[in-house]
Amino acid sequence: MVDVYVPRFDPSLETVTVVEWKKEVNDDVKKDEVIAILLGEKVQFEVKSPCDGKLVKLNFRKGEEAPVGSVLAVIDCKN
Repeated sequence: MVDVYVPRFDPSLETVTVVEWKKEVNDDVKKDEVIAILLGEKVQFEVKSPCDGKLVKLNFRKGEEAPVGSVLAVIDCKN
């Protein structure tokens, strides 16, 4: 299992908002495929899968705030 963390794109950024999930739990994902769109301050950015595998957990719902550095999702990566 691989944790996907909320990235820090700005040193002053403390939280981001989940704008959209591109994938749902149990969906297959490919390495570098966009799994979520996040919004910080005034900038939207994409979060990509670090590996091929299956998305097994989403820790935040659309519209929720997520602290920078927190686990956004969990992927069961294929070896």
